[in-house]
Amino acid sequence: QDPPFDMSYITATHILETAHPKTLVVNDPAEVRNAPEKLFAVRFKGLLPPTLISRDPGEIRDFRKEFGDIIVKPLFGNGGVGVFRIREGDENLNSLLEMFGQMNREPVIVQRYLPEVRQGDKRIILVDGKPVGAINRVPAEGEARSNMHVGGRAEKWMLTKRESEICEIIGPELKAR
Repeated sequence: QDPPFDMSYITATHILETAHPKTLVVNDPAEVRNAPEKLFAVRFKGLLPPTLISRDPGEIRDFRKEFGDIIVKPLFGNGGVGVFRIREGDENLNSLLEMFGQMNREPVIVQRYLPEVRQGDKRIILVDGKPVGAINRVPAEGEARSNMHVGGRAEKWMLTKRESEICEIIGPELKAR
C-alpha cells in the first residue's frame, strides 16, 4: 500500500477504472481498492502471527496480556510510519492507543512480535499468481521496522520451500482478482 489507503488513493482507483478498457492497467483497480493488503492477508488463517484488528482498548490490552511482546500499527499505513513495538511491561500502550484513537477512526492491527523478524521479512512479487522475484528486508541496527523508508536494507532472496508453499496458497486468490 504505497501510497496509504486514503480518499486520494480511493479516488485514483476510480479514475483508473474509467481508463481501464482503453489503457493497460495491470491490476484491476476495483480489486486493489477492495482488498487492502493488511485486511486481505487475514483471510489466510495460519499464515500470519496471532493478529487482532480492533479499536477497543480492552481487547488490545487483553491481546497484549496473552502475547506479551506485540506490534501495533495503523491498519491503512505504509512505509513503517506509526509502527510500534510494545514489549511486555512497557507502560506506553495506553497512551499509544489514545493517540491512535484521536488521530483517526480506523482500527489498528496488533500482532504478536516475531523475534525472527531481525533476520528480515520477505516481499515477494507474484505475476498471474506465481512468484517471479523476492527480497528480504532486514531492519537497521536498533530498529524494529524493516521498511527501507526507515533504514532497512533489501537483500536478494531465493524462496524457501515454506515460502513457495505460501505462494501456492495465496497465488490462486490473487490471480482470480
